[in-house]
Amino acid sequence: MWATSLDPRLSQGDIVRGVVVAAPIVPSKPVAAETISGKRQVWSERLPVNSTSPTEYIARGVESAVIVLSHSCEIDKEERKARVLVAPVRAASTLTDATREKVFAGQRYSFVPLLAVPVLGECYVDLRNLLSVNKNALVDRIASMTPDGIETLQTRLIGFFTRRG
Repeated sequence: MWATSLDPRLSQGDIVRGVVVAAPIVPSKPVAAETISGKRQVWSERLPVNSTSPTEYIARGVESAVIVLSHSCEIDKEERKARVLVAPVRAASTLTDATREKVFAGQRYSFVPLLAVPVLGECYVDLRNLLSVNKNALVDRIASMTPDGIETLQTRLIGFFTRRG
């Protein structure tokens, strides 16, 4: 499943460490940066804006390893702000024994088992938490999949979205 060396370019199936996996808190709280005495910058809650312009919000997250799900041909596009679809990679030890058995037997569509991930060991991917990140955030790659590994990942993605397979 794992290549003996990293693919030269960011690719589908790559494992990347140190990516912030976050979601806005609910109810949403828009914030704005302001400078206070001593030229310190702080974030203050502000009234919601009825606009389509991007704004900052309070989110809760964790730094995590992720797996790249976007197809490699999408990643190769030279768009400056290209987005890449990823999902968090979690240690298999965080699962209950019963759940772990089902995940590694392929009986849970939303979880993809990953055996012997370089550096991380036995893990799983949680497809219920897909997120889009700026490709510039994906710098600490630790593993690339073999072509067979990528094909297995793609099959699992199809199964997750169609509940077939």
